Amino acid sequence: MARYTEERPYLATSQSFRHDRSVSSTTLRSEAPTKTVYSNQVSVSVRGGSGRMLRKPAGSIIALVFEMFLCLVALCFIALALVAISIRDRPTGDSLGSAMEQAMRLGPTIYPILFAALLSRSLKSIGRYCAQRSVRMSTLWALMNTNATADPILHLTSMPASLLVWMLLVLWAMSPLGGQSTVRLMYTINTTDVSHTELRYWDNGPLGNMFFYAGIMVGNDGSWPTSMRDMYAASMMQSTNIKAGPLDQWGNVKIPRIEAGNASAASDDGWMPVPEANNIDSFTSLFGMPMVGLAEIKQQGDINFTIESTYVEVSHPTTFQRNRTLDQKYGMTLDVDIWTTVTTCQVTQRMVEALIECKDGNCAATKVRESTTDHRDKNYTSFDLWAWLILQMISEASSQEPAREIAWGTATTGLFLNDSRAFPMQSGMDYSKTDVNFTAIDPDVFSARVSILLNTGLQAFMAPTGFAGDLSANFSLYGPPHIPGNGLLAVSNQSSYDTGLFTAWYPPQAVGILVGELAPFVGASTNATVAHYTEVWRPDYAWVSILIVSSVLLFGVGVAGICVRLKTLAPNMFDPVVGRDDDPIDADERASIIRDKTVQLGEVDDYKGVKVVFGEASYVTPLRLGVPYH
Repeated sequence: MARYTEERPYLATSQSFRHDRSVSSTTLRSEAPTKTVYSNQVSVSVRGGSGRMLRKPAGSIIALVFEMFLCLVALCFIALALVAISIRDRPTGDSLGSAMEQAMRLGPTIYPILFAALLSRSLKSIGRYCAQRSVRMSTLWALMNTNATADPILHLTSMPASLLVWMLLVLWAMSPLGGQSTVRLMYTINTTDVSHTELRYWDNGPLGNMFFYAGIMVGNDGSWPTSMRDMYAASMMQSTNIKAGPLDQWGNVKIPRIEAGNASAASDDGWMPVPEANNIDSFTSLFGMPMVGLAEIKQQGDINFTIESTYVEVSHPTTFQRNRTLDQKYGMTLDVDIWTTVTTCQVTQRMVEALIECKDGNCAATKVRESTTDHRDKNYTSFDLWAWLILQMISEASSQEPAREIAWGTATTGLFLNDSRAFPMQSGMDYSKTDVNFTAIDPDVFSARVSILLNTGLQAFMAPTGFAGDLSANFSLYGPPHIPGNGLLAVSNQSSYDTGLFTAWYPPQAVGILVGELAPFVGASTNATVAHYTEVWRPDYAWVSILIVSSVLLFGVGVAGICVRLKTLAPNMFDPVVGRDDDPIDADERASIIRDKTVQLGEVDDYKGVKVVFGEASYVTPLRLGVPYH
């Protein structure tokens, strides 16, 4: 408070404010020739001269510009929240989204610093302006000594609760909330767009068989390329993991046998789930199902579709019989014992449907059931039309030189029948010329493995160039859309089909010109459901609202601080408000003692010059422009 003395500065307490108001500017007298005027512990030597003129705004212009800059930064956080709202459902990965991600990472660091810097400076500016115009000590104390979130809490313990203190507590609580909101403004989700697209796959039903019969049996007089035999051998050269997995070496989805389905978990419509842990004998073939168009869409999202397929199965073998073979070599007829084993099995066919699902680009048959559209006689198979060629091909692929001293052992077909998980190759390094004893193989296992080999041979003949991919996406090359069960109706009318005007031996003329010469097979059709997943931004409206509210409050207080600074001409004389070093009383305690006093920054005249002091409002005169102050 304003008072001068020859010795130590003295803080006015309740006794200091006993002077009459009339002496505020006229009765303060000097008691010695040389005195020092103190105002809140800051000494000002009384010397002659013109004094210092007060000006608006008080304080440093640089500080004012800095506070304006902080207000602009606060506006940037409001803009950040509005941008988060505006990019709702915007796909991730673009430049704006990347910039927002970077801003969200920096926000928790920058925002609390900005909040503390701007709010504390603005509150002090408001406090100085209020002190210039007169203010309650408790109000001024709260404004000038609130620099962090914890300060309002301490004020509640050291001073009676007031509306201002509670408002400051709420205001400072916006700092941590606003900082956390910047990192939680947005999140990403996957939006789903469901579409349907047509696919084509190898038709191994009646139409596919008739087409092959017309092309090979009739067009080529029953001859076939030797590369089909090599393709059959290549199927057994796949790794064990590939042969046991859902895809073949070329990425085609393998069709499970109906026995691989879990019948106990079958749905009402007959679908049986297929366990993920499959074994080689669970599939119908070592080859997968060639499909047209799947490679182009399986990376776009999750896909599911059904296909129909026919596979042959072999009954349990009857008694195995070993035959002796006469061999003529070097002009001589030799009676040698070639290991030739003969047995008899019945071949039937099975029509199934498989549900194919693709997730993250990985496809597999997940369910299987009996066909609901193909009800042909199971006893009439491809072997009754043309497939005896397959037995001939397998025999040639499995043949070996009679001269056992030159070539010995069992071919890949026999080795696969003996152990489907073993690599079908003998090295001969152990010098043991052992052959496979087929009579020791379990009949169920033997039947399943023979079925796999027969179906593999069927696929090698009917679609030899369709397994390696790079299939043309021009669906017209594969014939008209159809399902295998009624594929014959695609090349004939219903009347011809019902009356049997064509037979297996005399197929319709349209079969010969059914597909383009570039097509590797007749293509059945199916519709795939494609769920396109797009990662997009979504604003978290709760956190966006918190950031907007906290930033608006911060900006508002910052602007208020700038406005009052422009109107303030009193110098900053608070360091702190009631801080003194001549009394052991704590500043908080001293503020509590004089909290009800009304104080003001004003002027007094001690007849040696007009001075700016901080005192009780009733004892000082308001500050004026144009007056030189010491």
